[in-house]
Amino acid sequence: MISKEECEKVLNAYNNKTNFEKYTITKFNSVLGFLGDHSLLKIYYSECNIKKNTTFFLKTFPKPSKEHVDYIKKLGVFQKEALLYSNLIHHFQTYFDEAFSPKMYLTDNKEFIILEDLNRLGYENIPGKSLDLNHLEAALKSLAYLHASSIIFEEKRRELNENYQLIDEFYDEFKEVSFSPNEEHPRNKLSKNILKAVLDCIETMPEFKIYKQQTSKNLIEFIEKDVYELIKPSKRFRNTITHCDLWSNNAMFRKTKNNLDCILVDFQFARYIPSVYDVLLTMYLNLSYKDLNDNFKRLLDFYYECLKRSLEKHEIEIKMIISYPEFWECVDFYKRLAIVEATWFGTIAFIGDDLGQKISLDEDIFREFYYFNRSKHLLEEMKRNEEYKVKITDLLRHIVILFK
Repeated sequence: MISKEECEKVLNAYNNKTNFEKYTITKFNSVLGFLGDHSLLKIYYSECNIKKNTTFFLKTFPKPSKEHVDYIKKLGVFQKEALLYSNLIHHFQTYFDEAFSPKMYLTDNKEFIILEDLNRLGYENIPGKSLDLNHLEAALKSLAYLHASSIIFEEKRRELNENYQLIDEFYDEFKEVSFSPNEEHPRNKLSKNILKAVLDCIETMPEFKIYKQQTSKNLIEFIEKDVYELIKPSKRFRNTITHCDLWSNNAMFRKTKNNLDCILVDFQFARYIPSVYDVLLTMYLNLSYKDLNDNFKRLLDFYYECLKRSLEKHEIEIKMIISYPEFWECVDFYKRLAIVEATWFGTIAFIGDDLGQKISLDEDIFREFYYFNRSKHLLEEMKRNEEYKVKITDLLRHIVILFK
């Protein structure tokens, strides 16, 4: 998986006044994600003749089944995330005292990424599949640091080149992996499969059934005509790095005396588009229908203020990046894309561990779930998993309202 020499490099980056002794790797039992395997790397060393050990988070290219491996290779998400950590996030972390992403110690850009062990630092995931309002606000604050870092990075380079954009220098880091117009691409097949599952699900719900025909027409048209342009960098609003996959598995929290700190993890779906989209997607993914409606403006205003303060630390006025009226224009512009992608993600992110294990380990179930009949699994999961049913129903309610 990784070599002794690589572990020595990690230890040297962690503390260069030590003597390496040995290392162990322990794989986590639970399914933390479908696009990487996760383990605890423990390194034993001596310092001033005192024996010690420390731990790191090891993310490796997953190999649960041939079908799954082929899927991840075609997406290129593992390499994409490694490049982001190496070439951008490493720089972004220097702009603020507050941590918003884990420190990376080593990657080969192909098979492994070694990060600091956030559990050792007191961070943990919250129970359940969604963030509550308090944890969501902490996550939005960290998103603001991430987005501001992207702007600061660009502004420094625009002193020499006024047209500088991240995407021009770091194209591979922002490779689109969620949607593809290429009919042979796995995500194109996946999207069609999810679309059918969503429409089948709407048809089974009495309160939505009357809107099925119009919703279906408008949603199909949106997917075919609008999505592929909307996911590209905007020519109208300021673009930044965006996480684009922020739910409870991808945020870790630590409560201190005065703060609730949040670290963002898993950047495999990152894009270069306006930051508002990231915020909307995060809100749709995590909040119930009622909580979102009750707190929609307040949370967006909270994020805008966080972004404003983050930029001010580097003497950048937010109105020069995106004015408050432009911010709300951007909200309206990206709202439909955000709920579509939240729903697409939700059909897999919120499934129970039992189904998750089956998808990871059984090639036939993987193939059926991803490419041919997600409807079957979605409807069965809604019958046996009340939390899943509630989350999917809330997302579908948004879909119907925006597309009916």
